[in-house]
Amino acid sequence: MASDVCSVLEQLRADEKTEDLFENGLVFVGHSMGAKVALATLSILPAELLDKVKGLVLAAPAPPTALNLPFEMKDQQLSAYQTQESVLWTVRNVLANPDTLSEQDMKLVVEDSLCGNHFAKSSWPTYGMGEDISIGLRKTLESLKGVGPLVSIIVGEFDVVEPEERVKAEVGQLLIETGLKVAIKTAKDVKHLIPLEDPSIIAQEIRRF
Repeated sequence: MASDVCSVLEQLRADEKTEDLFENGLVFVGHSMGAKVALATLSILPAELLDKVKGLVLAAPAPPTALNLPFEMKDQQLSAYQTQESVLWTVRNVLANPDTLSEQDMKLVVEDSLCGNHFAKSSWPTYGMGEDISIGLRKTLESLKGVGPLVSIIVGEFDVVEPEERVKAEVGQLLIETGLKVAIKTAKDVKHLIPLEDPSIIAQEIRRF
């Protein structure tokens, strides 16, 4: 996935019709697994594109280090998005505070979850979360010698998937150790689905750049 993002950016920059998109720099925005993909992308970007990255907005980010869940939790994740009933249960009991989501939000999550490819849905709990991208990421960011992108991390106050303590320790601390400037903000009264539960806080952080 990181290679795909990198390839698209390279093609856009090489095309005279779209090269002006890079004049003001780039901001990578990722949620959960998408945040891990954003971090993985940094470690493979060519220098001329890496220099264009002004900021990172990471919402409820999965850690760049390996996350190995117990078998029963992996099994639960594999079955969580197979039926309408299982998706609704997962959203209401694990991913979100139901009071923060509209009926349209719930419909969107169900439709998106059920239309996903079987192999794509199984890849994250099977091996994606277990991949450790931290070594390559650390090497890339340390090479920037403290002049890399600014980082905004958003955590859900009641997130049980990526709790604040783990995000600070395994995402925030790693990025700080490489010399990046990191700000961590808490989205109040929400859990893991920050883009739907509190989209305004993500928009607010993007506007900083």
